[in-house]
Amino acid sequence: MIVPKFRLAGLVEQLGVHEVIVDTLAQFRKAPNGKAQVYTEDYGAIAELQKLASKHSLGIVIVHHDRKMDADDVFDTVSGSLGLTGAADTILVMKRQASAVTLHVRGRDIEDAEKALQFDKPS
Repeated sequence: MIVPKFRLAGLVEQLGVHEVIVDTLAQFRKAPNGKAQVYTEDYGAIAELQKLASKHSLGIVIVHHDRKMDADDVFDTVSGSLGLTGAADTILVMKRQASAVTLHVRGRDIEDAEKALQFDKPS
């Protein structure tokens, strides 16, 4: 179901859902006004969803893109400022290198982890 962001809180209450997937963050967040700092806008985009999640004991998965340039820390490849990763409770980054895919995990209440992924092409 595609829901405008201004109706999301009402639908969460009405339907009693426990998980929301935002695909992609760019489709959901406010357009930059050019007056605020990028960090503030990025942090605010995540913080708004985080408040909704806390209020309703809700899991929210936000799909976002990475930048293609490599970095020493894979979490620095998240497109945007550090406000995006700073506001989120948990960050997962899937990174493909050659034929291998690794899921990198970092969060406030979990230990950092790296997991090798394998996709089943026929399915």
